[in-house]
Amino acid sequence: MNIIKINQNIRNTVNDKKNKDNTKINFSKATFDNLPLPPQGMKKKYYKDEKVKGLWLYVTESGTKCFQVRKRVSGLLRTRVIGEYPYISVPNARTKAFEIISDWVNIDAGIKAAPVVKQEEMSELTLFQVLELYTEKHIERNADEKNVKKIQRSKSIYEHNIKKHYSKLANVGIDKITNLDLTELHQTIAKHHGKHQGNRAIQYIRAAINKCEEWGQLKNVYFKNPASRIKLYHEESRARYIEPEELPRFFKALSVEENCTMKHFVFMALLTGQRREKILSMRWKDLDLNKRIWQIPQNIEVTNKNAPKTLPLIDEAVRVLNNRKKLQVVNDILTEYVFHSQNSHSGHIQEPKKALRRILELASMEHIRTHDLRRTFGTSAYNAGVSKDNISQILGHKSEEVSKPKSVSWIYIKVELDTMKLSIQKAFEYMVKNVSQEIIDKIINATME
Repeated sequence: MNIIKINQNIRNTVNDKKNKDNTKINFSKATFDNLPLPPQGMKKKYYKDEKVKGLWLYVTESGTKCFQVRKRVSGLLRTRVIGEYPYISVPNARTKAFEIISDWVNIDAGIKAAPVVKQEEMSELTLFQVLELYTEKHIERNADEKNVKKIQRSKSIYEHNIKKHYSKLANVGIDKITNLDLTELHQTIAKHHGKHQGNRAIQYIRAAINKCEEWGQLKNVYFKNPASRIKLYHEESRARYIEPEELPRFFKALSVEENCTMKHFVFMALLTGQRREKILSMRWKDLDLNKRIWQIPQNIEVTNKNAPKTLPLIDEAVRVLNNRKKLQVVNDILTEYVFHSQNSHSGHIQEPKKALRRILELASMEHIRTHDLRRTFGTSAYNAGVSKDNISQILGHKSEEVSKPKSVSWIYIKVELDTMKLSIQKAFEYMVKNVSQEIIDKIINATME
């Protein structure tokens, strides 16, 4: 029986060719500026330098361009990330690539011993410095509202959880952080703040270290991300909403909430089913109370591109908005926002958690978050007999319905808005069917005290 042995080096070479592109280009600023994103389904697109053999550039889905050295030495493929373009220039990348390849070849040939890396050089960055660098550079690169808010939430997890519960890592070099250290951190945060927060902390650390390594900020060639092998906790998906039997208690508690702005915000969330960020940043110039419509600006479509750009307003919503405009005039408040705040840098209220907590406590309810108000609207609409397609259209969820042409007549849009308005009215009537009109009027006509 003949046994055929497969040369491992040949196998690696074949696999390598499958995943890499052999395109050779002249590395220059003009060439890099015109490089396309990878084709759909490909995470990275690789290019070889025409002048320095072994120097590569890869382009990611997000448009990041990074230099990498690849060289097979004694049958083993060695790689090393140099850094991200344009932070590393082409001439510097070529010089660095030549130095790295020369070291690899000479060391393998025994011409000179491997350089001794001093411990303090390997520990150039601490874990906290890596996290801060990651946050700072990502805010610079992703300046749009959606990404900045996500990054700020991640930074909040870092500042309030990681620093609070694992401050002993503050001055420890990144190469000295072990898998055991981060496992302990993971368990500690989960114990104090829940599994969700523990998982987010580890994911944040993992992404930060990977990015800094990609940017060439970590000097240790043999460094492995200590967060890469930590198993995350299983998280149950949330399906909480205000149950039909809870709605009368909730509206009654809402009617006695002292903060008029927060009271109207919660009510509008139930009336429209829109996301928190949209309602909080609602502007007067986007509202036409005569036509009873709300034109939702593109720049606050922070979550789903399918969300409605024009939303009809039912009578109760218009009454709330008219009351808020009157209150701002009476109290001499000059603001572009419906839910203004004098203490917020943005000019509108930012976080209704405390007010919602007061309402829930008074209603003897728990485990309701702001997003659950949106879920309550959708569930109520469904229970009221509204079709799934109409609910999806209002909430901005993806629908199997065939997409409509970009150019449609105003008559068609008018019919569509009328259908949406009827669906919203049905959802509202279902929510308040066991609630007295006196309570609804008390919520709508609330005044500032």
